[in-house]
Amino acid sequence: MQDYLTLEHKLEQYAPQIQKFRQEFPALNNFLIYFDNAATSLRPQKVLDAFIHGFQLAGNVERSLHTEELTTLVKQGQEALYNYIFPQASACPQDFLHLTYTQNTTEALNLLAPTLGQFWYKQQQGQKPQKYYLLVAQSNHHANILPWLKLAQTYNFLEIKTIPLKNNLTLDLDFLRDFCQKHAQQLLLITLSSVDNVNGLIHPIGEIKSILEQFSPHTWLALDNAQGSCFNHIYLQKNQLQDNWPADFIVGSLHKMFGLTGIGYLTISQRIAQLNKQSQDLELLAKFFTLKEEIEQSSQQTKSNNTLEHLNLPLNNHRLEHQWVGGGFVKSVDLETANYNLQPTNPFLIAGTPNINSLVTVKANIDWLNSLPLEDFYSYTHLLQQYFISKLAQLPQVADFSRSLNIVQDLANKTQDVVILPCTGHHILINIEDGLDIDLGMFLAQHNISARVGKHCAYPYHDFLGLDSTLRFSLAPFNTKEEVDYTINLIAQFLNDNLD
Repeated sequence: MQDYLTLEHKLEQYAPQIQKFRQEFPALNNFLIYFDNAATSLRPQKVLDAFIHGFQLAGNVERSLHTEELTTLVKQGQEALYNYIFPQASACPQDFLHLTYTQNTTEALNLLAPTLGQFWYKQQQGQKPQKYYLLVAQSNHHANILPWLKLAQTYNFLEIKTIPLKNNLTLDLDFLRDFCQKHAQQLLLITLSSVDNVNGLIHPIGEIKSILEQFSPHTWLALDNAQGSCFNHIYLQKNQLQDNWPADFIVGSLHKMFGLTGIGYLTISQRIAQLNKQSQDLELLAKFFTLKEEIEQSSQQTKSNNTLEHLNLPLNNHRLEHQWVGGGFVKSVDLETANYNLQPTNPFLIAGTPNINSLVTVKANIDWLNSLPLEDFYSYTHLLQQYFISKLAQLPQVADFSRSLNIVQDLANKTQDVVILPCTGHHILINIEDGLDIDLGMFLAQHNISARVGKHCAYPYHDFLGLDSTLRFSLAPFNTKEEVDYTINLIAQFLNDNLD
């Protein structure tokens, strides 16, 4: 890592650009130093203006002619967000319909899990009884662990397995490769994040997808892109992906993209869309021809042969089914039956009135992001992260393990009370002996500095490290060298007062 004087000189070159950028955030006028951007980002004035404009529009979306402007604005936002997450243009202009709005990333995952579970349950009924596996990364946010644990408790044919962490806190891809080779027919899903919630590590999604393509091509990949959404195309480049994310399901939230809370997203891949469309087409044909009998005969033959088919393949005309139905989903209804009007390729669309007040800001949010020099801002924020670590490491009580290759061993052998843990990107992660990182977090809050202390919704990650808590600083392009210097001085004061 470069020394802080060299980094200081490089940061100065960005100063005019960053000062101008800071003026877009009203919250910074309150003498706030905001280092909690991994939890939620601040909102620029343009997004707030769009929010106010939305309240001036009357009515509900897609309900009447007088709400045409409102409906158009929401759909434009949906298309803009889809194109931001998938920057390589699609040949089909309607692909943005494969994006579903949710309340947040957590809701998206809690919608995804039972939908897949119901589908797999129907699929496995004609199969030889056995276990099927879902792989979750040990570093996953709880939102990407708990829905799958609940699913495995609901369906006893499902079992959760963990992609373990290595001593340098990267994922053990040798384990993944071996597991895919041994259990290709039973491995249904791998779910992990594009960027780690705790330490900012960029996971090698391209390499993981290559492993799947080679050893377990029918396994679906779910990607928690909450931390990666804002600088989405930069993380694609860092994964050496020339196209889009090679995932079957992608989830994220706009409140981590300088947007409003209450807006999450869930996207599906072409093969998921085609699976559903193919199943519905077969069902339609079966109503008019003898295909239904052929399908039933095929199902009985599969049962009698006791053969093993991958549950993600189209079997017995099953499809992913909508979990929530209601307004906007109906052709006709009586008190005994319903004739649904469902989107043919996307099974995750949610019925009823959406979060209109927030959704009207999405177009302005994405247009604003697209207007920014994001490559420069990413580079600047990473330089600031390195500067933060370099300055912090100058303190006599601090050991710099930010590039440790065996962090568990280094923690066991440490001689200083404060350690900088492995972190990258825009994150700084520290731990202080005897839980003093919690006290430091409270001390900084008293000085109007926002940081995050605790386990950051990642208990398994902290269990691996053997730590009860950590203090996380997560930076954004509006943060400055002066804010870091002020924070380091306060940390030094706290350590001098509280450590012998």
